[in-house]
Amino acid sequence: MPSTLTEQEVWDVITTNLRDAAENCELLANLPAKGPTYIKLRENLQLIEGGCRQIVEFRRDMRYDLLGMRARDCHQRAGDWLRSVSAPILFFKLATALRKIRHDMERLRNARTGRRGPILPAVGRGKHRETRPVYIRRPSGLVMPA
Repeated sequence: MPSTLTEQEVWDVITTNLRDAAENCELLANLPAKGPTYIKLRENLQLIEGGCRQIVEFRRDMRYDLLGMRARDCHQRAGDWLRSVSAPILFFKLATALRKIRHDMERLRNARTGRRGPILPAVGRGKHRETRPVYIRRPSGLVMPA
C-alpha cells in the first residue's frame, strides 16, 4: 500500500528521529534505568529505517537504503551493548555516528546527482558473473542481447 505521506513529511520524520535517537543514546550512556529510553531508541531507529525505504521509493536512489540498513544494524547492536560493561562509551559513539548520518543525509538530500533515472548500487565482479556480452539466437534467426 503506498504511503500517504509526502516526501517532505518523510524527511521530517527521518531528521526528527535521528535527532531523538542521538539524544536517547546519550541518555542510555548516563541513566541507570535504561528500559524506557531503550524502547524509545528502538522506535526511533525503526522509523528511520522505514523513512529511508520510503525515500528510496520517492527518489529511486538506493543510497538512502544504505543509511536505512545502518539504522537497522544500530538497532541490532544496541541490545547487546546494554548488557556490556562498556555501554556508556559505545552509546556515546553511536550518538556521534547518528549525528553524522543526519548531516550526511541532509547533504545527500540537497546534492545534485548528475544523472537521470534510478541510482542503483554498483555491481561488483564475481566468479559467477559473465564478463562478456551474451546473446540469444531466436528460432527466427534474430539475435537479441540478453
